[in-house]
Amino acid sequence: MKTKTRTTKGIAIATILLALASVSHGQLQEPPKPGTYYSAKDFEWSPPWPFNPFPELDVVEIAPGIFVFDDTAIADTPEQTAARKRHEEADALAKAIAADPVLAAAARQAAKEAARKRDEDWQARLQAAQPFLRSWGLPGEAETRQAREEARAELQELTRKAEAARADAPRVEVELNAISEQLNAPRVRVRSDGSKEVLGGQVGGRPVYRSSLNLFAAAGISADELWPTNSAPWPHASTGRNLSGTNVTLGLWATTVPC
Repeated sequence: MKTKTRTTKGIAIATILLALASVSHGQLQEPPKPGTYYSAKDFEWSPPWPFNPFPELDVVEIAPGIFVFDDTAIADTPEQTAARKRHEEADALAKAIAADPVLAAAARQAAKEAARKRDEDWQARLQAAQPFLRSWGLPGEAETRQAREEARAELQELTRKAEAARADAPRVEVELNAISEQLNAPRVRVRSDGSKEVLGGQVGGRPVYRSSLNLFAAAGISADELWPTNSAPWPHASTGRNLSGTNVTLGLWATTVPC
């Protein structure tokens, strides 16, 4: 993350570019670009987002991979108001601590203790998750017969479920077509942000649509706990790791070894 762009000069540049973008590109809808996104309203202190939280707003790239979205016209949520108040209080406290050596020493000790506590909590979560984790070995590494048998059994069960779902697909399609015709509900509809919703059924005579919810998906696998604090609707879940994935490329592949 390139925090060096978060300066008064950076704010001025971002403001000018956002103004120009709103005039010349107000009607242009571009797909989100990977990078680090900052709020124009709270540019100096708010944490970055690993994605664009407002696809409908103007976004300006002020440095390679550094974007600013113009949220100045959006009213603050209660959470934003509270976060701004906390920032102002923390800033005032930091200035008071800097002026008092005794307070500064106490603050350093408190920060050290907080870091230790976060690490202990993280290790405890890892320990609790151990029964649900899978270890990945490199080709040639030793593997027990029990591990191979468990992997085969898991693969067979997943294959069985996939085949059952594939066989049931025609029936589901007929049922969804009937619901669509009966309720005058389209099978697919597009939301204002360009994302799609797919008809998934009906409840009480009303159509039910399915769509991808990345925030909830991230929370489901605890990925949001690794994000910067306040970059998701659940700031209390942050572990302080402050990982965004910006400018990081991951590779995933599979290997087959003789059993």
